[in-house]
Amino acid sequence: IGGTMYVCADYPSYRSDWLAPSMRRPLLDDAATRALPDAGIEVGSHAEHHTHLDLLPPAVAAGEIRRSRLMLQDRLQLPIDSFAYPHGSYAARTRDAVVRAGYSSGCAVRNAFSHSDDDRFALARITITDDVTPEQVASLLAGHGARIAPQRELLRTKLGRARRRWHAARGGTHEAAA
Repeated sequence: IGGTMYVCADYPSYRSDWLAPSMRRPLLDDAATRALPDAGIEVGSHAEHHTHLDLLPPAVAAGEIRRSRLMLQDRLQLPIDSFAYPHGSYAARTRDAVVRAGYSSGCAVRNAFSHSDDDRFALARITITDDVTPEQVASLLAGHGARIAPQRELLRTKLGRARRRWHAARGGTHEAAA
């Protein structure tokens, strides 16, 4: 496998509707997604609605995680074994829901390469956006162009998570606080 493309299960418009309207981008349709394994790219789940799962009630988050896998497997007729937390947001209970849903791994963001001691349900991943060139992707796939993720979560990550949760608990939108 050369990489993994994480797909949201419930975006029939094939656009990144979770972004502000001026920033929305096209997503791969089902036919293009089904073709990925032939190019050496695994297809994984990126939840159902690309929301901060750690801010949802546990049963709602678990449903998003479980249903997204089932929906993608049914629609694409491909095995879906890995999961990426939308926005990289997760908590212990979110991680546990990914394990219970039968995934083999889960990825945060960290924009770094994972290392052999990483928790396989909190792996580092590198976000590829539309401004990343094919040459940069090739370099990343060859293991160059990013740092190795630290073994422990960075303080700024912990503080950002606490800030987002605090803001959401007070009725603000977690998107603005992310």
